[in-house]
Amino acid sequence: MIKAYSGTEQEFKNLDSLIGEQVISLPQSIGDTNAYQIFLMCKLAIDCGIIDNNMFYDEMYSEAGLLYSKFKESSVHWEGSEYDCILTFLHNCKESEKFKKEVRQEVCEIFTKLGLDLPSNIDDIVKYCIEDVEHSADQNGWSDTDVHIAFRRWCEGENRVD
Repeated sequence: MIKAYSGTEQEFKNLDSLIGEQVISLPQSIGDTNAYQIFLMCKLAIDCGIIDNNMFYDEMYSEAGLLYSKFKESSVHWEGSEYDCILTFLHNCKESEKFKKEVRQEVCEIFTKLGLDLPSNIDDIVKYCIEDVEHSADQNGWSDTDVHIAFRRWCEGENRVD
C-alpha cells in the first residue's frame, strides 16, 4: 500500500533540510519492550491474519505493541524460543476470537429462531454466554448445545432482555 503525503514544495524542502540535520536512529526500546519484539509480533500477527497488512504503519505498530504487552502479561508458562511462544500466543488469540464469534452467532440465531429482534443488551448476553461456555464446557469439544445451556442460564438468572 502506498501512502501519499501532500504539502507545498517549500514544506518538502524544509522537511528535507530538517531530516538532513538530524541523526536518525531506530528506537531501541519502549519502556520494557524492545522494538525488535514489537516488529516480530507485528510480522507474525500479519502472517497469522490477526493484523491487517493494509493498516497504516503507526496503527500496525500500536496494535503489535498491545499484542506484545498481552503476550508478556499472559499467565501461561511459555516454553521454547520467544518466536515459537509468540506464534503459540497468536494462534491462541486467533482461536479465541473465532470461538467468541461462533458463540455470538449462535446466540443471535437463538433470537432469530424465537422470532425476536436482537435486544439492546445483546453484547452483555453474548459476554455472559462466552464466559459460561468457557467455564463449563470442554474447550476443544464445545457445541451449540453448550451455548443454548448458557443462554438458558442467563434467562434463569436475574437478567432480562431489554
